[in-house]
Amino acid sequence: MQSSSLTGRIPSSIFNISSLRMIDFSNNSLSGSFPVDMSYNLPALEELYLFTNHFNGSIPSFIWESKNLVIVRLSENNFTGGISRRVGNLTSLKGLDLSDNELTVLLSLNLTCLDYLKPLSQSFGTGEIPVEMGNNAILQRLALGYNNLSGHVQPGFFNMSSLTLLVLYNNHFSGPLPASMWTTLPNIERIYLSTNKFTGMLPSSISNVTKLTLLAMLENSLTGPIPNTIGDLKFLRRLYLGGNNFTRESSTEELTFITALTKCREFEAAELSLNQFNGFLPSSIGNFSASLQLLEGEIPNGGPFVNFTDQSFLQNSALCGSDRLHFSPCKTETHSKSRSKTVLRYILPPIVFGILIVAVIVYLWASKQRQSVGLPQTDFSLPHTWRKFSYLELLKATDSFSTKNLLGTGSYGSVYRGTLADGSNIAVKVFHLQSEGAIRTFDSECEVLASVRHRNIIRILSCCSNEDINALVLEYMPKGSLESWLYAGNYFLNFLQRTHIAIDVGSALEYLHHDHMPPIVHCDLKPSNILIGQDMTACICDFSIAKLFGEREVLAQTKTLATIGYMAPEYGTEGIVSPSGDVYSFGIILLEMFTLKKPTDDTFGEELNLKQWVMESLRESSIMDVVDSNLIGQDDVQLQGKKECLEDIFHLGLDCLADSPHGRINMKDIVLRLKKIKAKLLK
Repeated sequence: MQSSSLTGRIPSSIFNISSLRMIDFSNNSLSGSFPVDMSYNLPALEELYLFTNHFNGSIPSFIWESKNLVIVRLSENNFTGGISRRVGNLTSLKGLDLSDNELTVLLSLNLTCLDYLKPLSQSFGTGEIPVEMGNNAILQRLALGYNNLSGHVQPGFFNMSSLTLLVLYNNHFSGPLPASMWTTLPNIERIYLSTNKFTGMLPSSISNVTKLTLLAMLENSLTGPIPNTIGDLKFLRRLYLGGNNFTRESSTEELTFITALTKCREFEAAELSLNQFNGFLPSSIGNFSASLQLLEGEIPNGGPFVNFTDQSFLQNSALCGSDRLHFSPCKTETHSKSRSKTVLRYILPPIVFGILIVAVIVYLWASKQRQSVGLPQTDFSLPHTWRKFSYLELLKATDSFSTKNLLGTGSYGSVYRGTLADGSNIAVKVFHLQSEGAIRTFDSECEVLASVRHRNIIRILSCCSNEDINALVLEYMPKGSLESWLYAGNYFLNFLQRTHIAIDVGSALEYLHHDHMPPIVHCDLKPSNILIGQDMTACICDFSIAKLFGEREVLAQTKTLATIGYMAPEYGTEGIVSPSGDVYSFGIILLEMFTLKKPTDDTFGEELNLKQWVMESLRESSIMDVVDSNLIGQDDVQLQGKKECLEDIFHLGLDCLADSPHGRINMKDIVLRLKKIKAKLLK
């Protein structure tokens, strides 16, 4: 019964059908609470999906008695209180998702039965983590990211000897990390501790977590040198330590840990920007990658550098020492030769090591495919690796790119639906090789999509490029685009669904503008570039003209025009690109979603546009004249509440549409206001 526009309460009789194995009422407008004294008889229940509704009160008590439950998803409701200690009775539970509710208590749980704990994110809990949670010898995956948890993490918490994944990022933890954590987690593979307030140093005992493949500790207050023993982690692939106060060893000016990392033969990427290293890269950096930019000094002779061309060092005019690469000879004065001949050196303040964002995003050997360097949002998949698709495989999947599988066509290519041999669906974006700019666009979109990872951004499966085809293989979004949902006669989005979509799109832009390094501007946001998934989750797509911003870059210029009606004034007149341009496009879409009027509608012209039309309706208290007539009726039982929410949405949209980029609201504030509107709507 998911996505069936259901309202009211779930009939109590359903909870006494003893043979039921699955209940799915997700993505409706159901409401009410589940009384504690209500009779429940669901001994066979294995899967429960109640997410994206308006339920309130305590979490249903029958959940803790249904011992065969495997998956429980109650996200995006208004449940309050905490989790019963009886969760320990659920010996078959693999997935628990309580995100985006109003739960306020993180109890001391018996989690020894769980080998998979879904992130309890977005308003899950406050306070410290109970040390008793460390007594779970079976728990394999634990994520408590995106909460308001605080305090010191006690040594006993890290006694989970079977743990392979630990996610504590985006909380308020403080103090030093217990030294014991590096010796009591023998099976840990991935650790995410970013965006907290952890202090102290990384100990040499870090080498004891021998199975570690990823360590993310961005944006904390960690200090001291990075121990050279980090090079003993032979499976380490990714290291994210940017935004701390790490320094170099006092006994040398070289960053010796870089040399140590060359022993990690699986190593792929590092992000070390915004620290206090203030030193030199050793010549052993030559054992890493061809992607060194914004550097100065002599180009090493070792490693893959012997095979590089001058194209490998574009925009690095301060390099020297290689006639073959058309660089001038290095200076030979006595006072400078000892350093400049043997090392590559970072430009020092005011850039202050920011160039490590590029220089040590290393991909082991030049043949490695590009991979994501972002942190996961709310998924627990293994580190993303691209599957290789042959041209013949894509031909077969799309029935030779048959028109019956054509999903859409743009300036640079076409998108087809494909079905793989295992029955799974994909979307294949094929770039027109004969189209001017198509190859540049293909490279740009590959670069952007390879670096992002967010639930509201289309997921890339592979980039395919050879003499036959340039194509992106993407996840398939079965419910089409927002444009089709707004304007195709057989679709309808209710008020809450439109609000959810706005939050999804806003969250994606917030990530691109504020959380991704470097920031990304989409540049062509419009309803046809917003796709809807099976669970009505919205994802933005088509990054063909997106712009990646450099360190300290706040605006750029482009000659590529976005879509008329959605592009900001400064974009169309001067080609100026900035995050504020995406904000403008978002504001237009927000007004369009609730008025069902395109900015290019025949109603508008030189005398009137969508912004002015909505502004006038607010001024004259006549918003019912501009709202989509199918969205609110005069006999609607929630008329007044919806009108108030609609006014809030229109005001928010107008705040996105200031003529000056500097006068527009940012995406963080937009998402915050949208979530408040959603909460108001659900009351």
